[in-house]
Amino acid sequence: YAGDFTGGTRVDGTKLTIPQGNVGIGTTTPYAPLHVYSAGSFPNIFQEYVSATNSSGGLIVQKKGNSLGASNAIANGSEIGYHSFYGWDGSAYGRAAYILASAEEAFTTSGHGGRLSFCTTSPGTLNEGARMVITGAGSVGIGTTTPASQLEVAGSVRAAGELISTQIGAYGNVRMIAGNYGAFWRNDSSSTYLLMTNSGDQFGTWNSLRPFGVNDSTGAIGLAFGGNSGENVGIGTFSP
Repeated sequence: YAGDFTGGTRVDGTKLTIPQGNVGIGTTTPYAPLHVYSAGSFPNIFQEYVSATNSSGGLIVQKKGNSLGASNAIANGSEIGYHSFYGWDGSAYGRAAYILASAEEAFTTSGHGGRLSFCTTSPGTLNEGARMVITGAGSVGIGTTTPASQLEVAGSVRAAGELISTQIGAYGNVRMIAGNYGAFWRNDSSSTYLLMTNSGDQFGTWNSLRPFGVNDSTGAIGLAFGGNSGENVGIGTFSP
Protein backbone atom coordinates (compact mmCIF):
# COMPACT_ATOMS: atom_id res chain seq x y z
CA TYR A 1 0.00 0.00 0.00
CA ALA A 2 1.52 3.32 -1.03
CA GLY A 3 0.47 5.90 1.49
CA ASP A 4 0.02 6.66 5.16
CA PHE A 5 -2.24 4.36 7.13
CA THR A 6 -2.87 2.89 10.57
CA GLY A 7 -4.95 -0.18 11.18
CA GLY A 8 -5.83 -0.23 7.49
CA THR A 9 -7.07 3.39 7.42
CA ARG A 10 -5.14 6.11 5.61
CA VAL A 11 -4.23 9.05 7.84
CA ASP A 12 -1.75 11.92 7.88
CA GLY A 13 1.42 11.72 10.00
CA THR A 14 2.24 8.22 11.23
CA LYS A 15 3.46 5.99 8.41
CA LEU A 16 2.53 2.61 9.81
CA THR A 17 1.19 1.38 13.14
CA ILE A 18 0.61 -2.27 14.03
CA PRO A 19 -0.89 -2.39 17.56
CA GLN A 20 0.13 -5.97 18.34
CA GLY A 21 1.58 -9.14 16.89
CA ASN A 22 4.74 -9.88 14.93
CA VAL A 23 5.68 -8.49 11.53
CA GLY A 24 7.33 -10.68 8.92
CA ILE A 25 9.19 -9.37 5.87
CA GLY A 26 10.05 -12.21 3.52
CA THR A 27 8.48 -14.73 5.91
CA THR A 28 4.94 -15.67 6.94
CA THR A 29 6.04 -17.03 10.33
CA PRO A 30 7.77 -14.19 12.18
CA TYR A 31 8.97 -15.12 15.68
CA ALA A 32 9.84 -11.60 16.84
CA PRO A 33 8.13 -8.18 16.67
CA LEU A 34 10.08 -7.68 13.41
CA HIS A 35 11.47 -10.64 11.48
CA VAL A 36 13.32 -10.00 8.20
CA TYR A 37 14.19 -13.01 6.02
CA SER A 38 16.10 -13.04 2.76
CA ALA A 39 17.77 -15.78 0.73
CA GLY A 40 20.97 -14.76 -1.00
CA SER A 41 20.35 -11.01 -1.03
CA PHE A 42 22.64 -8.49 0.60
CA PRO A 43 22.19 -6.57 2.78
CA ASN A 44 19.17 -7.79 4.77
CA ILE A 45 18.50 -4.36 6.23
CA PHE A 46 19.64 -1.11 4.60
CA GLN A 47 19.29 2.31 6.18
CA GLU A 48 19.88 5.55 4.30
CA TYR A 49 19.93 8.83 6.19
CA VAL A 50 20.09 12.23 4.52
CA SER A 51 20.67 15.39 6.54
CA ALA A 52 22.06 18.85 5.91
CA THR A 53 23.34 18.99 9.50
CA ASN A 54 26.21 17.15 11.16
CA SER A 55 24.03 14.31 12.42
CA SER A 56 23.66 10.63 11.56
CA GLY A 57 21.16 7.83 11.45
CA GLY A 58 21.33 4.96 13.88
CA LEU A 59 19.75 1.99 15.60
CA ILE A 60 18.54 2.68 19.14
CA VAL A 61 17.92 0.00 21.77
CA GLN A 62 16.09 1.14 24.90
CA LYS A 63 15.26 -0.74 28.10
CA LYS A 64 13.11 0.22 31.05
CA GLY A 65 12.67 -1.61 34.34
CA ASN A 66 13.87 -4.97 35.61
CA SER A 67 10.66 -6.97 35.21
CA LEU A 68 7.92 -7.24 32.61
CA GLY A 69 5.86 -4.09 32.48
CA ALA A 70 7.91 -2.34 35.15
CA SER A 71 8.95 1.28 34.72
CA ASN A 72 11.61 1.46 37.43
CA ALA A 73 15.17 2.52 36.64
CA ILE A 74 17.79 0.12 35.32
CA ALA A 75 19.71 -1.67 38.09
CA ASN A 76 23.48 -2.03 38.26
CA GLY A 77 24.61 -5.00 36.16
CA SER A 78 21.43 -5.15 34.08
CA GLU A 79 21.73 -6.11 30.42
CA ILE A 80 20.47 -3.26 28.25
CA GLY A 81 20.83 -4.63 24.74
CA TYR A 82 22.90 -6.89 22.52
CA HIS A 83 23.68 -7.71 18.91
CA SER A 84 24.10 -11.44 18.26
CA PHE A 85 25.58 -13.36 15.35
CA TYR A 86 24.25 -16.89 14.66
CA GLY A 87 25.28 -19.58 12.20
CA TRP A 88 23.54 -22.77 11.04
CA ASP A 89 25.22 -25.96 12.36
CA GLY A 90 23.22 -28.42 10.26
CA SER A 91 20.35 -28.81 12.70
CA ALA A 92 19.87 -25.44 14.41
CA TYR A 93 21.21 -21.92 14.64
CA GLY A 94 24.05 -21.47 17.13
CA ARG A 95 25.46 -18.23 18.45
CA ALA A 96 29.07 -17.55 17.47
CA ALA A 97 29.49 -14.09 18.96
CA TYR A 98 27.61 -11.13 20.41
CA ILE A 99 28.17 -7.57 21.62
CA LEU A 100 26.45 -6.76 24.91
CA ALA A 101 25.72 -3.40 26.51
CA SER A 102 25.05 -3.44 30.26
CA ALA A 103 24.67 -1.00 33.12
CA GLU A 104 27.68 -0.31 35.32
CA GLU A 105 25.66 1.46 37.97
CA ALA A 106 22.05 1.87 39.05
CA PHE A 107 20.64 4.42 36.62
CA THR A 108 19.63 7.83 37.97
CA THR A 109 18.89 11.14 36.31
CA SER A 110 22.57 12.05 36.80
CA GLY A 111 24.28 8.71 36.18
CA HIS A 112 24.08 6.40 33.15
CA GLY A 113 27.31 4.40 33.47
CA GLY A 114 27.58 1.49 31.05
CA ARG A 115 30.00 -0.98 29.51
CA LEU A 116 30.40 -2.99 26.32
CA SER A 117 31.34 -6.67 26.31
CA PHE A 118 32.59 -8.39 23.17
CA CYS A 119 31.80 -12.10 23.51
CA THR A 120 32.67 -15.13 21.42
CA THR A 121 32.20 -18.91 21.51
CA SER A 122 35.37 -20.99 21.90
CA PRO A 123 36.14 -23.27 18.91
CA GLY A 124 34.98 -26.86 19.36
CA THR A 125 32.68 -25.94 22.25
CA LEU A 126 29.42 -24.15 23.06
CA ASN A 127 31.15 -22.05 25.74
CA GLU A 128 30.44 -18.35 25.38
CA GLY A 129 32.41 -15.72 27.22
CA ALA A 130 33.45 -12.06 27.27
CA ARG A 131 36.84 -11.78 25.56
CA MET A 132 37.12 -8.00 25.67
CA VAL A 133 35.32 -5.30 27.67
CA ILE A 134 35.26 -1.52 27.58
CA THR A 135 34.22 -0.07 30.93
CA GLY A 136 32.32 3.13 31.48
CA ALA A 137 35.56 4.80 32.55
CA GLY A 138 37.17 3.86 29.23
CA SER A 139 39.40 1.05 30.51
CA VAL A 140 39.86 -1.91 28.16
CA GLY A 141 40.20 -5.48 29.42
CA ILE A 142 41.31 -8.35 27.19
CA GLY A 143 40.89 -11.73 28.88
CA THR A 144 39.59 -9.96 32.00
CA THR A 145 36.29 -8.22 32.76
CA THR A 146 37.76 -6.07 35.55
CA PRO A 147 40.64 -4.06 34.06
CA ALA A 148 42.57 -2.13 36.72
CA SER A 149 44.37 0.06 34.15
CA GLN A 150 43.49 1.80 30.90
CA LEU A 151 44.53 -1.44 29.19
CA GLU A 152 44.88 -4.76 31.00
CA VAL A 153 45.63 -8.02 29.21
CA ALA A 154 45.31 -11.38 30.96
CA GLY A 155 47.82 -13.26 28.85
CA SER A 156 50.73 -12.62 26.54
CA VAL A 157 51.05 -9.55 24.34
CA ARG A 158 52.87 -9.59 21.01
CA ALA A 159 53.69 -6.44 19.08
CA ALA A 160 55.13 -6.11 15.61
CA GLY A 161 56.24 -2.56 16.45
CA GLU A 162 57.69 -0.71 19.41
CA LEU A 163 56.30 -0.73 22.93
CA ILE A 164 56.48 2.94 23.91
CA SER A 165 56.05 4.32 27.44
CA THR A 166 55.70 8.09 27.81
CA GLN A 167 54.68 9.92 30.95
CA ILE A 168 54.50 13.68 30.59
CA GLY A 169 56.07 15.52 33.52
CA ALA A 170 57.40 12.31 35.07
CA TYR A 171 59.30 9.29 33.76
CA GLY A 172 58.90 6.68 31.07
CA ASN A 173 58.69 3.31 32.83
CA VAL A 174 58.46 -0.34 31.82
CA ARG A 175 57.57 -2.49 34.85
CA MET A 176 58.05 -6.23 35.35
CA ILE A 177 56.36 -8.09 38.22
CA ALA A 178 56.88 -11.59 39.59
CA GLY A 179 56.12 -12.88 43.08
CA ASN A 180 56.47 -10.19 45.77
CA TYR A 181 58.77 -7.89 43.81
CA GLY A 182 58.55 -5.39 41.01
CA ALA A 183 61.40 -4.17 38.85
CA PHE A 184 61.34 -1.61 36.09
CA TRP A 185 63.41 0.43 33.73
CA ARG A 186 63.05 4.17 34.26
CA ASN A 187 64.22 6.89 31.91
CA ASP A 188 64.34 10.26 33.70
CA SER A 189 65.58 12.12 30.56
CA SER A 190 69.21 12.10 31.71
CA SER A 191 69.82 8.50 32.75
CA THR A 192 68.13 5.13 32.44
CA TYR A 193 68.07 2.99 35.60
CA LEU A 194 67.03 -0.48 36.63
CA LEU A 195 64.91 0.12 39.74
CA MET A 196 63.43 -2.22 42.37
CA THR A 197 60.41 -2.18 44.69
CA ASN A 198 60.14 -3.36 48.27
CA SER A 199 58.75 -6.84 48.90
CA GLY A 200 54.95 -6.88 48.73
CA ASP A 201 54.84 -3.50 46.95
CA GLN A 202 55.04 -4.79 43.39
CA PHE A 203 52.83 -2.04 41.98
CA GLY A 204 54.27 0.70 44.22
CA THR A 205 57.12 3.13 43.82
CA TRP A 206 60.79 2.24 43.68
CA ASN A 207 63.07 1.90 46.67
CA SER A 208 66.63 3.21 47.02
CA LEU A 209 68.30 0.39 45.09
CA ARG A 210 69.92 1.28 41.76
CA PRO A 211 71.89 -1.78 40.64
CA PHE A 212 72.42 -0.57 37.08
CA GLY A 213 72.32 2.69 35.12
CA VAL A 214 73.19 4.18 31.74
CA ASN A 215 73.92 7.84 30.99
CA ASP A 216 71.50 8.83 28.22
CA SER A 217 73.92 11.32 26.68
CA THR A 218 77.23 9.46 26.75
CA GLY A 219 76.16 5.83 27.07
CA ALA A 220 78.42 5.43 30.09
CA ILE A 221 77.43 2.46 32.26
CA GLY A 222 77.33 2.56 36.03
CA LEU A 223 76.77 -0.11 38.67
CA ALA A 224 75.67 0.01 42.31
CA PHE A 225 73.90 3.40 42.57
CA GLY A 226 71.78 4.66 45.46
CA GLY A 227 71.23 2.03 48.13
CA ASN A 228 73.65 -0.24 46.29
CA SER A 229 76.46 2.32 46.56
CA GLY A 230 79.65 0.88 48.03
CA GLU A 231 78.61 -2.72 47.48
CA ASN A 232 80.78 -5.24 45.69
CA VAL A 233 79.91 -6.12 42.12
CA GLY A 234 79.77 -9.81 41.29
CA ILE A 235 80.23 -11.42 37.88
CA GLY A 236 78.64 -14.85 37.85
CA THR A 237 77.62 -14.51 41.51
CA PHE A 238 75.07 -12.59 43.62
CA SER A 239 77.30 -12.64 46.72
CA PRO A 240 80.74 -11.26 45.78
